[in-house]
Amino acid sequence: MTIAHGSRCHVPTILQCIALTATLTSLAAQQPAVTASDPHIEARIQVVDPGRQVPRLPEPKPDDGAAARAAFSIEGRKLEWRIGQNVCVDAATVERELQALAAKKSNWHRPAGAERDEPIPLVIAPDAEVPWIDVLSFYDHAMASRMEFVQLAEIGPLCHWFVAKGVGDPVADGGAHVVPKIQYNEPDDAPAAWRRVIYVRQTGAVEFDGKPVFDPAKKEDDKPLRDLLAELARRSREKIGSREFGPQKLEICDAELLIHADSWCRYESVHRVLQVAASSKPAFWKFSFACGEYDFEKRLRDGERFPK
Repeated sequence: MTIAHGSRCHVPTILQCIALTATLTSLAAQQPAVTASDPHIEARIQVVDPGRQVPRLPEPKPDDGAAARAAFSIEGRKLEWRIGQNVCVDAATVERELQALAAKKSNWHRPAGAERDEPIPLVIAPDAEVPWIDVLSFYDHAMASRMEFVQLAEIGPLCHWFVAKGVGDPVADGGAHVVPKIQYNEPDDAPAAWRRVIYVRQTGAVEFDGKPVFDPAKKEDDKPLRDLLAELARRSREKIGSREFGPQKLEICDAELLIHADSWCRYESVHRVLQVAASSKPAFWKFSFACGEYDFEKRLRDGERFPK
């Protein structure tokens, strides 16, 4: 079961999403990454039953391309969420647990030098095989529960800023590539002047400008991906500058990377992109994740088609 289809307390407004984004940005900015000794709440996501693959286009049309015909969705999967000390096995329990954590005063503290209490981080730690849609769906539930400081585990030396962006191209390649539906998203109507888009395909392959830079079948060979992100980091320095952070003088850039990942790719490929980007010089720390306002897979199943 995916928490993407769980009940919601309310439908977020654009202003609510922007307010949450501003809070996340201010909390994450220029902070070291959360370590095991720091106050935090860990949320592990594990696959109990991977379910079965079914065609994304159950009734293909003559004009559907080979890639779209080969694309799949997954039915019948089961997940387990370990949030702190508690185990959740369905969406409703996850939502209740997150709401209880957000309301608990002991999950807020006042760091040295801070003017107000701040929430301790919720650190999401998905297993490698967790579908990307389930990672973003958990983030969606965290936003609905007012968990203001959310991080992904083991990304890099800094806390990272990330937000779901409702993109204008949620369906690509005639349906071969579809991003998840997420309610708590920021409209992607004014992307930063120097933002680059990294695609993670359903297979886990990573592409930039239509060219492959990582093959999940060759996990140890990520040199093309590292070379690409190092080059993008260098160019971002030239375009928007960079700054130093921390006692070790880590050089960071404020360029944003948009991760445009298919709903059913495994988390391990997205995680690899984030780790490599966060270790570039200068290091990336601003990430946005492409999502859709609607369930575009359902619309494809219902016969609707989108520009290729």
